[in-house]
Amino acid sequence: MSNNPFVSIILPVYNGDAYIKESITSILNQSYGHFELIIMNDASTDTSFDIIKSIQDKRIRLINNDENMGLIKTLNKGLSLSNGKYIARMDQDDIALNKRIEEQVNFMEKNPKIGISGTYIDRFSNNKRIRIAKVPTKPEIIKCLLLFKNCLAHPSVIIRKDVLEKNQISYNILHTAAEDYGLWQNASFYTVVANLPKVLLKYRENPTGMTSIADSDKNKNRRKTIYKIIYKQGLTHFGFEPSDKELELHYLCASDDDIDIATLSDISKYLVKLKLQNKTHPIYNPFYFNSLLNRIWFKVCMKCRGSKIMNVKIYFKSELSKRGNPLLFRSF
Repeated sequence: MSNNPFVSIILPVYNGDAYIKESITSILNQSYGHFELIIMNDASTDTSFDIIKSIQDKRIRLINNDENMGLIKTLNKGLSLSNGKYIARMDQDDIALNKRIEEQVNFMEKNPKIGISGTYIDRFSNNKRIRIAKVPTKPEIIKCLLLFKNCLAHPSVIIRKDVLEKNQISYNILHTAAEDYGLWQNASFYTVVANLPKVLLKYRENPTGMTSIADSDKNKNRRKTIYKIIYKQGLTHFGFEPSDKELELHYLCASDDDIDIATLSDISKYLVKLKLQNKTHPIYNPFYFNSLLNRIWFKVCMKCRGSKIMNVKIYFKSELSKRGNPLLFRSF
């Protein structure tokens, strides 16, 4: 590459001594070498600090928080300390493939309108592959999806720093446990978001990691509250001010929770309302947005309690089933 833009890689660490050396090594061994690795040690109480200090490389910038700040404040501190044209994310227990940064920088340089992009990931545990997670890649599809769900793998992402600065975008403390989703959704109203269709990261499924902790039963209600905050953020960008009931319906559209027939009717009206909103406030490509609403409508009909045959009939009676191509969102 004739032009080698500088990349800041942010790696937050908290009690990550089990895998941190492997994670750091995977970055230092990248085929693309023009970067700084900003390691944010969030007052770890294990041997993480000693392990990091033992690795000698001039590209490492070790930042020690005097006290535990939590992930979001630590990430935002890392953003503010970044010197690169691009900011890449990395987690303490994941492994970046050798050409990850090179491939991502090439992709961003060739697509200057894209402000944020992620990649496919290889999910693994105990050195055994679980599955390849193939996230959506088409920007129009991603933008629509972000109104309802996350579709980027956080530790695979690379971001143009100027997009964050110009639009005053950072991680929101109100989005704790879903801070990445909140940022992507917010940014999608200012820039193009995409995914590179290549596996460039090995994502460790860690039973004691942040994802597993966040998904524990005792935190489900808290996460529901956080998602509603993010949904409201997106709907407000969309020019739509949802009621509390509509936020609950929006959540049910995106969740796997069962619904009854009365709620199904309410969801139908809500989705039609969103469809009409996109006519008067055209934020989303109408074909893809209607395709997504069609897919969501099919999904909620299929999870409605009662006769599946009757639910299929209800699906086809609605105008929502007659627009777009729901197969474009079959992974929803």
